Amino acid sequence: MRHQLLLMITLTSPFFGACSVGSPGPAPAGSPAAVHAEEVREIERLAAEVDALANQLTVQVDESRRAVQEGRSTPSAEIPHMTALADQLGEKNAALQAAVIALEARVVASAQGAN
Repeated sequence: MRHQLLLMITLTSPFFGACSVGSPGPAPAGSPAAVHAEEVREIERLAAEVDALANQLTVQVDESRRAVQEGRSTPSAEIPHMTALADQLGEKNAALQAAVIALEARVVASAQGAN
């Protein structure tokens, strides 16, 4: 999933750059290209948060597994920590997916309106 998102961002970034070809500098404030570029930056931020939470969960699972194996903890003591992180990850991922879907819809609508 992470690779798909990064690929989508990589593939759409030139589109937003192309929207302003012919005029130097950033797209004018409020223009469709500027709005879409800001949405892509928000998606990048959300993707980074999802990635960080996924890494935290991986570390937590590894630490919990070691603690249980070494007798320092029990599965029932460790599961709530992992569940809380997994829930946060799920919520953030849902927000990310919604933002990607909304951006795709707006880009398509904007492109169709330009035709």
